Amino acid sequence: MSSNALLDSEKAFDSRFDLVGPTVDDDIRRAINRYGAQAVKDAVNRQAKPKRGRKAEKDWPEIDKILKADARKWLEGGDPFADRSNYSIAQAYAEEHPGQSHAATQRRIMKKLAEKRAFFTLVNAWTIGETDYPYSACLRALKALCELDRHRVWDSLLEGAEGHVADYERKFGEIPANATMKDVEDGARNALLPTPLANPINTLGGLFGAYRRDQR
Repeated sequence: MSSNALLDSEKAFDSRFDLVGPTVDDDIRRAINRYGAQAVKDAVNRQAKPKRGRKAEKDWPEIDKILKADARKWLEGGDPFADRSNYSIAQAYAEEHPGQSHAATQRRIMKKLAEKRAFFTLVNAWTIGETDYPYSACLRALKALCELDRHRVWDSLLEGAEGHVADYERKFGEIPANATMKDVEDGARNALLPTPLANPINTLGGLFGAYRRDQR
């Protein structure tokens, strides 16, 4: 292939795959080059208009309080899904926030809980478990998320957490049972330094203590 043909081929490849970013300005520039400035302006104006119709209900902030409590119960070995049904949660929510229709609100909340309650409970268990519970509970939440939601992000997070555990154990030995995942991560980072700042085991006593049972 001649040098000119190779250059043309490379340009064609770039034009096909240079599709996104890295900034909004880059995307707009490419759109203007393809469609023209006026067409892009018109499209932006159309897309930026407020959507018509009924506004989305802001249920999740209230539901999240319930799911955080579920997460703590799950982390402590309980079964929040058996303790409280989706129906009972939706009924209580609708009584407190009936909206235009108590029955419609209850149905809406039940649908949301059926679709996402388990997932968001486990996400809360993972995030709360990083600092408020033993590292083993946090690992258990990540493993449960890997089973529930087959997305590579959870596999990656679990692999990273297990890597911190392995790094800590290689340097300092057995991890105290009440160490949080945050403690383990900090210790693992120290273990990777040429000269650790301090023996992380000495920093673990008293950091965890009793579980913090506030519902945030």
